[in-house]
Amino acid sequence: MKNFSFKLTTLLLIVVLLSSCAAFNPNVSSSNVNHTQVNLSQANFKVVNRVEGSSSATYILGIGGLAKKGLVASARKEMYQDANLKGSQIIINEHTEWKVSNIIPYVWGRIVVTTSGHVIEFTK
Repeated sequence: MKNFSFKLTTLLLIVVLLSSCAAFNPNVSSSNVNHTQVNLSQANFKVVNRVEGSSSATYILGIGGLAKKGLVASARKEMYQDANLKGSQIIINEHTEWKVSNIIPYVWGRIVVTTSGHVIEFTK
């Protein structure tokens, strides 16, 4: 009987650990506070690169990690460092995505924020 209860407890623990939840919430609105109007109607630019940066936080019982603004700021900082902008280059089409994973619901979770955009360079 002891062996059966041990196996049942182990099985339940494995089921709980492997039954994680995940949510994907793309934020298509602009979270960029630097709203600069750029008119791209003329062919005086070229797309140089696509850049991206990510930041993550782990939460145990809802405690830990950065606030939402801090996660976005950290992801944007990594994206701008990766872009290594020079001269007349800027980042356009900035997009922020959130991935929320609850490994053990209401106990242990993780949030990953990814910010991406395109680097363009003005030619004239």
